[in-house]
Parts: sequence; structure tokens; C-alpha cells
Amino acid sequence: MPILVIRGFPGVGKTTLIRRIREWVPPARSAGFYTVERRDSTGRRVGFDLIDWRSGREYPLARVDWADAPYRVGKYGVRTDGLDTWVRAATAGTSPPPALWVIDELGKMERFSAEFITWLHTLDLTHAVAVCTAPVRILPVYRPFFRKWHPEFWTLTRANRAALADRLRTWIARHLASHPVTGTSL
Repeated sequence: MPILVIRGFPGVGKTTLIRRIREWVPPARSAGFYTVERRDSTGRRVGFDLIDWRSGREYPLARVDWADAPYRVGKYGVRTDGLDTWVRAATAGTSPPPALWVIDELGKMERFSAEFITWLHTLDLTHAVAVCTAPVRILPVYRPFFRKWHPEFWTLTRANRAALADRLRTWIARHLASHPVTGTSL
């Protein structure tokens, strides 16, 4: 089945675009996660969390004050236990398999989770569609996944955000309409 990777620079609106999918596809037909910034009371960004697409459960990923974290990306300490927990929940098989996987994002922080990378490589997309976000420059750790699935790549910019949202909705509707389980459009 198809996989789409939406690339863009930080702050261009990848997560905002991905979250629009919730307006178009019911959570019962979709699964995955998106990332959110965490800010302190003064508005300063202090970290990032993953939010489970179906349950809304939050999983801490990075914080500026995690000095003892095993990994670093810029000023952020990164811990993979939240993402690892999400992977274990996603693979537990307690929910019906989704027609659409939403993964935000295939980025620097997420690459440290061996469980996440293994899950990507074993993800069965023969009966599902996937929409992912990624930085403009694809990290080498994700290239085997891309070689396996031959994704379509789109680049998001501030100038094409509105048009890309309409294009994404059409792309999802087209691919879910041919889904072998649900076979319905948006």
C-alpha cells in the first residue's frame, strides 16, 4: 500500500498538517502518533512529547532539563522510554489494525529508539496506508525503511501549506477508498 512522507524545515507546519488528518479520518481507522512542543509558564519551549493518535496518551520524549538523558539533540536530552512504550502498545494487537498509520516524525529524536526503528522495518503496510513527516534531509537510519516501501515524498513550505492540505486529503481519500478492509472513502 502507499506511503507518503511529508518533508519540511522545522516550524513550517508539518505537525499542524498531520493533525488535520483527524478531521478527515476517524481514530478507529487510523493509528500512530504526533509530536507536541512543551512550554513553561513563560512560553519558553522546554521539550517535546509524543501523543498517541487513538488514545491521546502523552509520552515524554525530550526536555531541556534532562541533563542525565542518554541522548542529546541540540539543547534537549532525549529518552526513548516513552516512544518504546508507544511501540509496545501499538504492537500489542488489542485494537483493530488501522487502515492509516500517521507517524510524526521520522526525526533525530525518534531515531534513538531501537524499538521504533525495528517496528518501522517490520511494519506491515500491505493492508494499510502510511503518512509520515520528516526533516528535509532524510536521516540514514530511515533509508532502509524507504527502500523497502518506496514512498512518495512531498515538501511542505509556508507558501504551499493550504494547497498541500487539500492535496493530502485527496491523497488519503483515494488510497483509503481502495483499502481492502474498509473500502470506503472520506
